[in-house]
Amino acid sequence: MREIVSVFLCGKIYGVEVSEMQGVENYQDFVKTGNEPDFLEGIVEIRNEFLPLVALKKNLVMPATPVTPETKIMLMMTDHGHIGAVVDGVSGIFRVEDQEVKEFPQLMKTGKTGYAKFVAKNKENDLVIVLDPNNLLSQEQWDMVDKYVKDYKEECDKQED
Repeated sequence: MREIVSVFLCGKIYGVEVSEMQGVENYQDFVKTGNEPDFLEGIVEIRNEFLPLVALKKNLVMPATPVTPETKIMLMMTDHGHIGAVVDGVSGIFRVEDQEVKEFPQLMKTGKTGYAKFVAKNKENDLVIVLDPNNLLSQEQWDMVDKYVKDYKEECDKQED
């Protein structure tokens, strides 16, 4: 049995396994330093932790949408640390049996669809692409994220001194 948090991005439903989630927070402003790689929005401070905010829509080649009261920040756990991503809304959690999980179609797998872990149907019978937080970015991009966050923390420490 898998539990999946379903979220909205540009009117489409995506999911992330609950086991890979740290939580969902109300949208809040984030810091743009001007040095962000194009796959990052910036840095957000949540629960006294500086988290890189992945530009999820941009990485999935989706248009930007305005922030609304339903906009949330999805907090995910990865092998590289915690990250955040802005989503248009969260619709809830659904369960799916392992045998109902379908691998992402081989025909559709490319270097740009590595983020797709599998496909599942929610209780409304909608197909949901379940995202793999570890594969939202390439290894090279993760290395850039690590450097970006480290540089940001060092700059904050300098300002406190």
